[in-house]
Amino acid sequence: MKISVTPAWTFTSEPHGRIDPLLFALLNQLQTDHRLTEAARQIDISYRHAWNILKKWNQHFGQPLVSQQKGRGTTLTELGRKLLWAEQLIDAHLSPQIGTLSSTINKELNELLGKQINMPRLHASHGYAVAVLPELVSEQGMYSLEIKYMGSIEAVKSLNNDECEIAGFHLCKHPSLKPLLSKEYQPYLNNSDYMVIRLVVRNQGLIVQKHNPKNILFLSDLIDPTIQFINRQQFSGTRILLDQLLSLCNINPKNITGYTNEEFTHTAIAAHVASGAADVGFGIQYAAHKFDLDFIPIVDEQYVLACKKSARNSAAINHVLELLSSNMFAEKVYRLPGYQLDSPGKSGTAKEFLNV
Repeated sequence: MKISVTPAWTFTSEPHGRIDPLLFALLNQLQTDHRLTEAARQIDISYRHAWNILKKWNQHFGQPLVSQQKGRGTTLTELGRKLLWAEQLIDAHLSPQIGTLSSTINKELNELLGKQINMPRLHASHGYAVAVLPELVSEQGMYSLEIKYMGSIEAVKSLNNDECEIAGFHLCKHPSLKPLLSKEYQPYLNNSDYMVIRLVVRNQGLIVQKHNPKNILFLSDLIDPTIQFINRQQFSGTRILLDQLLSLCNINPKNITGYTNEEFTHTAIAAHVASGAADVGFGIQYAAHKFDLDFIPIVDEQYVLACKKSARNSAAINHVLELLSSNMFAEKVYRLPGYQLDSPGKSGTAKEFLNV
């Protein structure tokens, strides 16, 4: 038995009650495709069904969610964009916690029903490629994977303290920064017991508002007092990377307006910028893509998994790691802008990876 937990919108004083999640899936596809026929195909519904969903909620709100114009296709109206933004904002803040809760609930209920589940624990820095793993494991139906998001340093600490079997973290490929960042992980992975499994390479950079109205192009632009920044939380790999980049550019964080304002995921950073509460944040390209924002690439980094060598004695963990080299994993990563496969599943010692 598998339980999925998802938030839902309910109108307590209006007709129609609850919004069909297909509406948000449809609006999200239209934001990218601008063609109702293609958007319907992508979410596996008929054109007629898609149109009926839009018609229903156009009537409910008393104004259209999309605009159809010759030569421009189907685009979101201001209301459509705001509804989609609100749904993405909810997902940005709740999905990591909901994922953890779903894993815990499934484990407890299945144990009560006498259905033992071999559930390896994955503690990982937030990322879209690593989020694919629990989906794939669940689709295979043999095991479950419990995932909990936290900062990169916290994740490898958890592995070192035997609080999880697999940790997910990232390391910048920049030759001047890699040695500095490696030192952050060294205390927790600095012995022969640990191995690192390659996963993906992803882009980190500046997430800015659509059409970049403040003309933000470089990290040095962040010290402009009229530019509002939104930051990741302390001890997250992305925050550590940003601090090292700022140091490399001789930029004092105290001169960045909003530097102390924090969010806990890449999606939340993008949602903050999309809302207009900030002009710019630092994060990965796919987060900008989700909110139809612009992205200025700064640096590439490897996202990897770490585990103890003894973990390979577990059939469940071996199954998880084998999925990394599968076509199923590759196909899901190909759909993530800003991500590239990095010989997923290939392993080596942690010392070799960190070059310590």
